[in-house]
Amino acid sequence: MYILGKGKKAFLEYMRNLTPQILLSSFVLFISKRLDFCEWDLSNTPITLLFFSALLLLVFSIFVNIYYFFEQFIESLEWVENLKKQKHYINLSLVGRVSFLVCRTLRPQKWFYFEFVFLILLFQVTLVVVLTQGVFGAVSLIQAVSR
Repeated sequence: MYILGKGKKAFLEYMRNLTPQILLSSFVLFISKRLDFCEWDLSNTPITLLFFSALLLLVFSIFVNIYYFFEQFIESLEWVENLKKQKHYINLSLVGRVSFLVCRTLRPQKWFYFEFVFLILLFQVTLVVVLTQGVFGAVSLIQAVSR
């Protein structure tokens, strides 16, 4: 399994990057408590901009963290190097490259499919944990401020 072998470093970096995501999700939820999305009010513009900026940063950090791990995962496989040399791969964008590699690697390597699904499930579980901890952190902040 990749995370127990060559992927230890990438997995530990992924896990290390979860803490800032928890703090950022707590911050986003704490700011959202002060916002009322049902009515239009220009006095809330700075807080609204801060909320959406932090929310965008949170979504981006989650995406980049998962993307970096999968990039390291795919590049660690020796037989992927042969696929990278093909003309189709060189002319693609980043998302196109990842989808190209995933589609091409699922065919010859059946074990890769199971490990890939396991990693996706692992990321979904950690994402739920991050967001849950963010909610708990935001509730704690709101309770501390309201005292």
